[in-house]
Amino acid sequence: MDEKKKQRNRKLAAGLIAGVTSASVLLGRTFDSPKDLLDDLLNDTDPVVEECKEVLLEERHPWLGMSFRQTTRKYILKIPVKLRMVLCVPLWIMGNALLFMANLLVRTILTPLGHLVLGFLLQTLILMAIIAICIKILFPDLLWSKIFNKKTVLSVIIGSIIMSICDAVMPLFWDQYKAYRRLSKLILGSVVILLIMKPFLQKKWKERVTYDIQYDFI
Repeated sequence: MDEKKKQRNRKLAAGLIAGVTSASVLLGRTFDSPKDLLDDLLNDTDPVVEECKEVLLEERHPWLGMSFRQTTRKYILKIPVKLRMVLCVPLWIMGNALLFMANLLVRTILTPLGHLVLGFLLQTLILMAIIAICIKILFPDLLWSKIFNKKTVLSVIIGSIIMSICDAVMPLFWDQYKAYRRLSKLILGSVVILLIMKPFLQKKWKERVTYDIQYDFI
């Protein structure tokens, strides 16, 4: 009973976090500033000013449909201004912080350094997935928590670093490396996988030899 209650509380907390995050991002995209949320309190309700704000917001966020944005603003501005001040302004600040971090992350990924980091992470994940599947095939009863142990994960990271260093250094010694880059990475990746898998393969071979000796004896 307690376990079910905990699971229900976790789902409720996850739903609440998702809802608050979505609302904050929506507010951040719909309103330019906290002042824009509290225009009626600050007596800034000039129709010309409002129209200019609509045009500027449309230019900033063309993906956000005009009718949807207007409807959203309409309903949010119906909320009592004091409640908006207490609830919507903090959400707007949170939403803009999330949007800023998202934009910063995208810009970082789009840089050459970001591409290198992203490529390294993807390469490491692919190596880890291949090795984990191979280990699981060799030892079906082995738990995933045992497969993803510190030693294996560290070995995969080191192997991926070696592959990345070789990929960066090889063009300096081999002019035609770019033409054979995929084949070279495939061969080097296979060598890394075999080296990491060597202890598991040896253990499997010993188990097989032991089984064959017992079978012959019987």
